[in-house]
Amino acid sequence: MKTVFENLFPEGADKLTDREKAFRIYSYITGNIHYSSVSFRQGAFVPQKASVTINTRLGDCKDLSSLFVSLARLSGLKANLVLVNTRDNGLKSMELPSLEFNHCIVKTWIDGKAYFLELTDNNLPFASLPTSLMHATCLVIPRGEAAIAGDGAVAGNAKLEFVESPLRPRDRSIRRVNLHVEGSNLKMGVDVCRTGALVSAIRDDFRELSTEKRLEKMQNMVSGDFKNTVKVDSVSFRGLKETGDSAGYSYHATVDNEVVEVGEMHMIKIPFTDVVATVDDFSKDDRQFPVEYWRYENADEYDTRITVEAPIGKHFIELPKSETYTFRNSTYSLQYIPSGTRKLTIIRKVTLQRDDVMPAEYKEMKEFFGKIVKAESKYLVYRQ
Repeated sequence: MKTVFENLFPEGADKLTDREKAFRIYSYITGNIHYSSVSFRQGAFVPQKASVTINTRLGDCKDLSSLFVSLARLSGLKANLVLVNTRDNGLKSMELPSLEFNHCIVKTWIDGKAYFLELTDNNLPFASLPTSLMHATCLVIPRGEAAIAGDGAVAGNAKLEFVESPLRPRDRSIRRVNLHVEGSNLKMGVDVCRTGALVSAIRDDFRELSTEKRLEKMQNMVSGDFKNTVKVDSVSFRGLKETGDSAGYSYHATVDNEVVEVGEMHMIKIPFTDVVATVDDFSKDDRQFPVEYWRYENADEYDTRITVEAPIGKHFIELPKSETYTFRNSTYSLQYIPSGTRKLTIIRKVTLQRDDVMPAEYKEMKEFFGKIVKAESKYLVYRQ
């Protein structure tokens, strides 16, 4: 433990900010130690010694969290273990005293503000949280009889609370698309950037693949968004190996026979790709219980910009009208901005509130989703 600490802070931890300390410890654990839970090797309740976790480079959630807390306290950071009953088990499924917790994370304080840290996902950016942890039931474990910072509770007055992390990185999907029509085919140049917990999926899917396998996997992913044949010509990635809070990729592709001909008019469907709303899962007219919307949505924001250029000698006609919709604190806007007669920019911005939807709000939610689905089903039409 001392050797690891000295390697992490050769200049002395007292010379660093709280965030720098926490980030170095987090990066060390997620970059060197992997999650492993084997019943005959690890106990169900007691974390293994930090030296075992360091030497084997393996640990379960409580082992990794315990190691972080130990290193944090050596550096002068305030940190506590947190037992969690993940959100998929419900918000009111347990009362204290109880042993029904199924996960362990860390709560640490950076410049006096609380952050929750998930340490079992080596691809997750610092301070990001998977959907199953946000607003999950938790119990902060104090050190001995020391008070839990922030609310004054002590070991003899433990209470359930919720994993609330308003300072976590936002889960954003940012997509930039350039479209060119060549005959009946659609040429696409696409750049995608993901932030927050959405980074984990990109790194998990592509981080360990060879260049050839990455191209093959991207080919399969893009093909799933179209009914016609798709050929991905090239792909490049960024942020796969780093520990930053964003990762992304760029690719060029051709979609065959994507242009629909109707007499002298030609039509193309706008490839939004990121689905922000669907009515398929909400066929009932009424509900008696809340909709756990977090199960259907993993992003806070979508930012999409699509630039379309019609062939030389042709121009767009009858552009769809711009739309704006709201539901609670969720907002959706879709703008069509022409530049001359051949070029068009489509801007879609979506901010989603992922709290449970109460039965009384269900009808309004369906209408909100229905409007979005209708707005995104439009075609662009051009002719000579």
